[in-house]
Amino acid sequence: MVADKPTKICEQCGKPRQPWTLRYCSYACRGLAVKRANSLRPPSRPCEHCGAQRHPNSVHFCSKTCEFAARNTPAAIATRFWSKVKKTDGCWLWRGSLNAQGYGNFGHRGQARLANRVSYELATGQIPPDGLDVCHQCDVPACVNPDHLFLGTRADNVNDMLRKGRGNPARGDQSGARKHPECLRRGETSGMAKLTDDIVRIIRAEYASGATILGMSKRFGVARTTIREVAMRRAWKHIS
Repeated sequence: MVADKPTKICEQCGKPRQPWTLRYCSYACRGLAVKRANSLRPPSRPCEHCGAQRHPNSVHFCSKTCEFAARNTPAAIATRFWSKVKKTDGCWLWRGSLNAQGYGNFGHRGQARLANRVSYELATGQIPPDGLDVCHQCDVPACVNPDHLFLGTRADNVNDMLRKGRGNPARGDQSGARKHPECLRRGETSGMAKLTDDIVRIIRAEYASGATILGMSKRFGVARTTIREVAMRRAWKHIS
């Protein structure tokens, strides 16, 4: 004999229910159970931003709009910004993310802003206008100490860099490549060279006698562009 399946009980009224139903014997019992569960929930609380009644399961705000607005008030931005700063007697170092140049990145309204510009804005209450840089007196890119920052044009920033000896002002005939060409690694002395001085001379001589670029490319195992540049004397110019 097959054993009878155990009878399932409705969680609301306690009466037997059909085996294929989930928890209640009818929609009426399910509705009563939902009302009972809602009556046991804690009372709704006001939204911390707009004061409207929020859902009991929500944490602080009634909507994503209020949450975004509350977290982007000037006081909230300042609190979040200075929590990422390590203050010392000199520079105040940014402990958040840094870009490739070592300057701090601060996420604000879905955008990454330079931390030194945000620090200047929080300290002075003025937004740095477009076209002006927030320069460092201390020459420490990660520093956000407002006392170490000043406004200047891009030219002012570059001149300040050169005045402090952090740039290379040599240009034209004054550059190191012009003054000391023997120090440059050119031709076969370069670690990336695929040809030698003798092969370059052979390529130019054979090209002058009518050899094809494709044939020499296959022969010497380099690209046709390389053969063409060498033959036209646009590359390896130091070889006569």
